[in-house]
Amino acid sequence: MKILIFFVLFLTGCASEWMHPTASNEQFYQDKRECSNYSQGIERSIVASKPRPPVYDTNCNKMGNGVNCITTQNSSGDAFARANQSMEQGGADLARAFAVNARFDDCMNSKGYTERSLASKLKDMGK
Repeated sequence: MKILIFFVLFLTGCASEWMHPTASNEQFYQDKRECSNYSQGIERSIVASKPRPPVYDTNCNKMGNGVNCITTQNSSGDAFARANQSMEQGGADLARAFAVNARFDDCMNSKGYTERSLASKLKDMGK
């Protein structure tokens, strides 16, 4: 899942460039660093998955006129629950990546930058 998140962020980063009518390269890198730090400040709890409760097994045996039951925590856990938890965590990581990217974009826009798509840049180069 982390590879998917990296791939999404890689594509997002390569798919555009930031333009500003008056900012120097030095100012751009300073603004970019500030916005990156700002965007990373998103609380993980916003998109964190909820921990799963443990899975228990109960085995009962009839003993004479009574029933004897023993409940133990399943050490291997329920395979479906483990897979579901893994998917939820991956989804939470992906949601966080998109939230960080959106917050970065908002910060850069607030500093007067506009995003120019790579497709637009290639189109202009072909003229």
